[in-house]
Amino acid sequence: MASGRHFEIRYVFRGERRIFVQPDSTMSDSDAWFYACLHARIGVQHNLSNQRTELEALQQHAERAQLKLVKWEELP
Repeated sequence: MASGRHFEIRYVFRGERRIFVQPDSTMSDSDAWFYACLHARIGVQHNLSNQRTELEALQQHAERAQLKLVKWEELP
C-alpha cells in the first residue's frame, strides 16, 4: 500500500505508553483503535456494518485487554 501519508498512533497498554507510525491513505478513530490492537497483538474484528458500533466494539475489546487512551495525528 503506497500512500504517502503517515499517522502517529499513541496508546497505553498495561500501563506502558506506546507509539508507532502507520502508513495509510486515511485514518479514523476506528482505524486507530484497530491498528493499536494489532500493534499490541490482542487481535480484533474490523469493518463492522455501523461505524459507531465498530468504534464501541473496538474500544470495549481493547479495554478488556488493558489497552486505552488511543490518540492519533497525521505527520507532516
